[in-house]
Amino acid sequence: MGYINFDLSSAGSLHTLASAGAGLAGALPAGIPGNGGLYLIYNQANDNRYIGKSGNLRQRFDGRMLTVNEFGLSQGNLANIGVFWGEVDTWNTPAPIMGVPAPLINTLVAPVAPAAMGFQVIRNAGGAPLPLPNAVIGTMGGAINYAAPQVITAIDGVNVNVEALLIRFFRQAIGVGGTFTNGVYMGAFTNPTNHELIVQVEWAACPVVNVPAAHYCIAIPAHGAF
Repeated sequence: MGYINFDLSSAGSLHTLASAGAGLAGALPAGIPGNGGLYLIYNQANDNRYIGKSGNLRQRFDGRMLTVNEFGLSQGNLANIGVFWGEVDTWNTPAPIMGVPAPLINTLVAPVAPAAMGFQVIRNAGGAPLPLPNAVIGTMGGAINYAAPQVITAIDGVNVNVEALLIRFFRQAIGVGGTFTNGVYMGAFTNPTNHELIVQVEWAACPVVNVPAAHYCIAIPAHGAF
């Protein structure tokens, strides 16, 4: 089986984008890097989410900071908005070992929920996730260009749009409710590989929006849609 891990292990408040007072500049969330990655903006006040990508996260939020101050928004206006960011890593299906083919289905733990809506829950818990067994992980998947029009990686030689998958994951698998302001990739996602695809999303705690650190892991069957 292939494996995808979305590691949104950094988070912060966006209220700092607004000026704290006359003559004072806004500031980016602490630690936001100048490299590429994926991000999720969550507005707790109206339960809305936006998932995006950027070739340079610092530049992306620099631009948002300019807009915030041009609009004259205050820190209070942004008090209920948090951002999570990070990268995604992918692995191919393990190669056969000593003539024994790699399993087509997961060898993790007994699923805690039956297959439904095109996927099966493997685990869902707060805190840091347990590492996956080495037997599950094959070679690294294809390199990812976060600045590209579509954020694509290759798993088992097949292209997978990981931005579209992350958006669908939050809409369908986690079932967080609320609204999404993304204008693309709102439909179903199909696993394009010939093997089960294990997908895990982990995120950092973000106290400003009352979100604890957690992870959620599912399995999508070969060519299954969810």
